[in-house]
Amino acid sequence: MARNLDSKSFPLDASQILGVPILDRQHRSILALLKQLECTPEALITSEGINELMTRLMSQLPEHFDTEEEWMKSSGMPSQLIAEHSVEHTRVIEDLTHLQTEAMKKNTVKVGAVVKIIREWILHHIYGLDLEIKKYVKP
Repeated sequence: MARNLDSKSFPLDASQILGVPILDRQHRSILALLKQLECTPEALITSEGINELMTRLMSQLPEHFDTEEEWMKSSGMPSQLIAEHSVEHTRVIEDLTHLQTEAMKKNTVKVGAVVKIIREWILHHIYGLDLEIKKYVKP
């Protein structure tokens, strides 16, 4: 099983910190889970420890997305941007759920193959889309 990494051990680069403590903590936690998954690329996605990490990731993402959307609504962010961001949140959850379901059905999928796709989605979201939020953080 992957070693346990605290979210503080996977810091965000200063340019990627949004300045919203709860969102930044959640991002670090999600990235720490991703890092744990990356530590075992040859393990099967259905192995006990990996399945547990995937379940944690799949439970943290919707919670994070809900928190993020609530923050965006209270920040004065334009409703069109919030709607676009929300659509992306829904797409990521649907895609990850489908990916996890397919990997579990096949029972021969290695973590490395799944993590590569998850990493791309999550990093694009955190380091791309979420940086838009930074514009609405009040000092």
